[in-house]
Amino acid sequence: MIDQIAPRPLLLIYGEREAAATHPWDQLARAGEPKDPRIVPDCGHGQYLEVAAEEWERRVVAFFENVLLSVEP
Repeated sequence: MIDQIAPRPLLLIYGEREAAATHPWDQLARAGEPKDPRIVPDCGHGQYLEVAAEEWERRVVAFFENVLLSVEP
């Protein structure tokens, strides 16, 4: 399924501990462009806001701003 999302932008966020357990590299390899993969250090699944709230917010907002600004009216 992930390989059918392109050419729509895709933001993938994984926690470092989650990535070690689930091996998201296959998903990342199958995902087309544009994609923006993020691995949050010292973090498990869903702990992004607890571990790195400011970075998470900055990256998610920047992703959506870029996506929305690139859409033709």
